[in-house]
Amino acid sequence: MGSAWQDKRTITKAGGASMGVLILAVVVLLLIGGCVCVYWAARGDAPRWARGVAKVTLLGSEIARSASRGSRSQQSSGDD
Repeated sequence: MGSAWQDKRTITKAGGASMGVLILAVVVLLLIGGCVCVYWAARGDAPRWARGVAKVTLLGSEIARSASRGSRSQQSSGDD
């Protein structure tokens, strides 16, 4: 009986790991797609939807950059 429970637990852990890998792969593909749209829009011949995706990608980049700067300034002020 104990081995059946252990087998079930192992299957659940493996399923959770593969779901995490799948989510990470989707996020990476979306990031790559956003970068491609930024490049395409910078060339000037992108359709409207690609320019929209490029704007969202650049906005996300600015938000991430400002959050990173904010956390660094809080760390340095804590050292005083």
